[in-house]
Amino acid sequence: MHQHRGRCFVVAVSGEAALRDDFNLLIHDLALLHGLGVRLVVVHGARPQINAALDTAGIETQIPNGLRVTERAALPHIKSAIGALRSDIEAMLSSGFASSASGGKALHVVGGNLLTARPLGVHNGIDYGFTGVPRRVDDKAIQAQLDLENLLLISPLAHSPSGDSFNLGYQDIACAVATALRADKLI
Repeated sequence: MHQHRGRCFVVAVSGEAALRDDFNLLIHDLALLHGLGVRLVVVHGARPQINAALDTAGIETQIPNGLRVTERAALPHIKSAIGALRSDIEAMLSSGFASSASGGKALHVVGGNLLTARPLGVHNGIDYGFTGVPRRVDDKAIQAQLDLENLLLISPLAHSPSGDSFNLGYQDIACAVATALRADKLI
């Protein structure tokens, strides 16, 4: 474990993982890694949570080629689902850290507009609307937060320079962040 102290890990966690009964064990392990000095960036997905929110709202969406076509009417529900899951993960990280070996030390979970997005656009005749891909990762801001020993939690929602919000794939975000940071591990 000592060889990983000070190393940067980017961990991608699917929305499906968050539905598991043992999700708290993963969160506890992440808190423990952070407490042992690993610089952590956690990127979470939210597909099943988004699906449930859209089903409740009666909004049907298509997911051709594994990518959701995000219409403007779906965005408020997507934002709500992502925000709720993010809040749950933050709460779990707080309690998971308290019960870890480093429980006396504070764990600060930080997020924000650490990346910008651009629209995915039209592919094979399909307009993906407000589905986006990472445009730029603010690696300096992320490094600054890691230097302060904060754990970064990045959600699958990002904004364009024009202020539009986009639904992104968590795997795309994790890869872009890991590349920008030259992370030691992408998990």
